Amino acid sequence: MQQSSSGEPKPSKLAQAALDPPRLKAMVRVFLGNPFFDRVPGGVSGLLDVSISEIIEIASKLVLDGHPRDARRLLLAAGHHRIISPSSDGHINPFALLGDAAIKQMGVDKGDVQSLLYAALRVSHELKAFVGVSEQAQRVRAAAWAACFGHSLEDTLALRDAICDQNVLILGETGTGKELIARAIQQGALGRGGSSTPMQVVNAAALPGELVESELFGHEEGAFTGAVKSRKGKIVEADGGTIFLDELGDLSFPVQAKLLRAIETNRITPVGSNKEVHVNVRYIAATSRPIEEMVERATFRRDLYERLAGYVIKIPPLRHRPEDIAPIGLQLVEKFMDERRELSSVLRGFGDDAKAWVQNEAGSRPWPGNVRELENTLRSWLLGMHAHEGPTRSGKKEESPDPAIPKRILQNKTSLDDVRDWYVRRVLNSVRGNKSEASRILGIDRGTLQRIIKGEGGTDDDA
Repeated sequence: MQQSSSGEPKPSKLAQAALDPPRLKAMVRVFLGNPFFDRVPGGVSGLLDVSISEIIEIASKLVLDGHPRDARRLLLAAGHHRIISPSSDGHINPFALLGDAAIKQMGVDKGDVQSLLYAALRVSHELKAFVGVSEQAQRVRAAAWAACFGHSLEDTLALRDAICDQNVLILGETGTGKELIARAIQQGALGRGGSSTPMQVVNAAALPGELVESELFGHEEGAFTGAVKSRKGKIVEADGGTIFLDELGDLSFPVQAKLLRAIETNRITPVGSNKEVHVNVRYIAATSRPIEEMVERATFRRDLYERLAGYVIKIPPLRHRPEDIAPIGLQLVEKFMDERRELSSVLRGFGDDAKAWVQNEAGSRPWPGNVRELENTLRSWLLGMHAHEGPTRSGKKEESPDPAIPKRILQNKTSLDDVRDWYVRRVLNSVRGNKSEASRILGIDRGTLQRIIKGEGGTDDDA
């Protein structure tokens, strides 16, 4: 405690507020809201920066004075505050320090509040990996937190079933971090004993169309050629947790219809079986394709879209938030150097050059492959495998606007077809050969892209 002018210990801001429970209630609620959206007003700042023993003492007094809900709210806020602003005492679950009688009077279950606070801890940790200083990045983090906990932790336990029934659709170009956000949301599920619930991932773009149905719903032995034994599908394996459907826009119409029924009925039928299996799953879907346009063009089922788009999170590409490129790049360099500690003495100088380039030059590029392209460029350059892109050994900018652009294009000595072919290959490389995503970026259909790829007259990158 601080001392007053008379030398007597001065009560903390929390102790003073506790003398007026209605005022305390309004002040504490600020710490239960979305930490990426709600700002703590100056008059409330520092309210919970007291010892855990003082918080327990005040909470116990509130219970004795007939204010058990205010005590519960205070303890939950104290735990959340220590998660987002770590304190040296490390007590993120103050409820564990109270006796059963006081907990009962508050009307809470120790296991429930422990699950909630540990879920908030996991989500906070995951969202720190979504690096960015822009307002757009902050909105994405806020949206992910809301997908886990709603408006406030105060109401999460009462609304948890309704929150889990709300499916999530994540939209964004390739490489923007859709799976990272999906995993953060999954970590917000309230498992038993503070653990997370299971999550299964299916990437529709990575599987042949005929295998997607088996991957999702499972199959019986002999259901098709190669089905030598029965297997559970990913949806059944995710029972009680989350399934992440990546590249949703690549699902065929037959699979879309079967998935819709699974979402509507909470039942799935394995391939080759007549037996239904009950499941309890939250669906998180993502796509880099223009899914809303696909719905309007009737190339994706509207009813399935509406089922999955209960809550939509849109992740902007890097070119729309250039202020995030430097912090993301710096974090990627640090991550790579940390992963390769045995090479630190060799890479240290290169790492410094890479950081200088990230801070001074990387922001001027469009990065069509977004964070994934930035990571690949930095990683390849640090290993000496990318001779024409990335920072120079001195960290200075090359004379050419983009060293990866062939000289004859820069010198206006090639045909429009050559420029087109070169750019198409560059976009394909940036998205790791994903033709659906390349078609979307280029604004052409896959048939046109395929014809360009098979055509002749391309430009050599070393020309």
